[in-house]
Amino acid sequence: MSSPLARRREDEDKNDDAYLLELCKGLTELLKDEKIKAAIAAWLTAQANKTPPKILTMPYYAGLLFGLFIFAGIVAMAWYHILSSETTTVLIGALIAAWWGGQKLPPK
Repeated sequence: MSSPLARRREDEDKNDDAYLLELCKGLTELLKDEKIKAAIAAWLTAQANKTPPKILTMPYYAGLLFGLFIFAGIVAMAWYHILSSETTTVLIGALIAAWWGGQKLPPK
């Protein structure tokens, strides 16, 4: 015998599935319209034809040099056991995320 809480969760799951099914049906009907298809195709073409922004070299290399300085500091403190291995891993991971995230920022 299932509990009232389990039955309630099953009912909520069924309702979520019904909403998702209705959403998919609506999108299918929407995409059958040729004007919508043409508008989406035009937007995708415009996005694909955008020229990438030019990167300013001085700030880029200054940021890279600063990041390398921070990396060297983290490595030096780990070498002399000032930082634990967990802390070193977290700091290097954060530095890599900052480098990667800086490359993915939208142009201003």
